[in-house]
Amino acid sequence: MNHRDDLAEQVLAVAQDGVDWLFTAHSAGQIETYARIVRAFGHIVAIDDGPRDVFPLKGKSIAWHWELMFTRPLRQTPDMIEQHQLLNTVADLVDQGRIRTTATTTLAPISPTTLREAHELVENGRTVGKVTVHRWE
Repeated sequence: MNHRDDLAEQVLAVAQDGVDWLFTAHSAGQIETYARIVRAFGHIVAIDDGPRDVFPLKGKSIAWHWELMFTRPLRQTPDMIEQHQLLNTVADLVDQGRIRTTATTTLAPISPTTLREAHELVENGRTVGKVTVHRWE
């Protein structure tokens, strides 16, 4: 989906009846849109701090799931070994070439100049992928 265009229009053009699952990293101000495009009993997974009011989702019994990758270690949950297993799985997928980074621009070394450049790249709203700044060249 192109984040500059109407999300609901794009989704409903390819999934006329809506979708069962939606992942979001930027949910602020999007709840009404999500309520339009997620089917009844669907699920939304969010990794941002997102909205405080998800009432528009209630009429379709849409479930809202928060995900924070560090919940297990932060809360010392009984299944903390699962974090180790997840990281090993991701490492294996990277080694197999099945997943890859979304980093497209790397700047180095960390300095006021490279930090300013990274900010300008992201602020222009046209960056594709992630901009990273490294300590070393």
